[in-house]
Amino acid sequence: MFNDGQTREAFETFVRATEIDPNCVDACVALARSFLTMDGQKYSDEAFFYGEQAYSADPNNPKARNVASSANFEKGKMAWDTQNWDGAVRYFKRAYELEPKAETLSALGYCAEKANMLADFADVCDKRLKQQPDDHPVKYILGRSYAKMAIDGSSAPDMAWIRTERLRRAEVQLMDYLATDSLNGHANYWLGIVYFMTDRLDEASHIVAKLQKIDPDRSKELEEFLAG
Repeated sequence: MFNDGQTREAFETFVRATEIDPNCVDACVALARSFLTMDGQKYSDEAFFYGEQAYSADPNNPKARNVASSANFEKGKMAWDTQNWDGAVRYFKRAYELEPKAETLSALGYCAEKANMLADFADVCDKRLKQQPDDHPVKYILGRSYAKMAIDGSSAPDMAWIRTERLRRAEVQLMDYLATDSLNGHANYWLGIVYFMTDRLDEASHIVAKLQKIDPDRSKELEEFLAG
């Protein structure tokens, strides 16, 4: 595990510190980071333990939040590698709650879709926007997620109101995002789908024409979707 005696001595000092006081934040942070640096996958359990211990001892400590988030992110990557999508969602969600990062949110969204847990992912995005209303990338991701849930949702008559609400929420988030980046091909594509699914065919066709100028590939994809 160690390349020199000084590293081993420092490591053992931190271990003794946690034995004396399990809530010694600095020692827990140092140990978690050491395990992540040495081999995050091999020592993922140890890094996770000390990371969560540091956070539990002082939830407002930025170093504790950072290392606990990193340890959860490592666990999430390992779950992803084995296609344990439920586990990946759990760890990435925890990592994002501890320290919101675009990379973590992207990984969480991908795994949530694989696990058929987009509703849980949408809740995470909603919570983020309550804390940071101007987080525009999250608005796009949330709008896209609501649109995907509407596409994948039940078509049973008694579930129609859920689909309608998801499409409404998708439109709100996508329009808010496009107010800051009107030429974003991906956001326009999903807004076109929302228009189509709400029987606003003229508006959907307008999006197709717009995309032909700014993102021909997305325009073609949207045309194919509208054609059924």
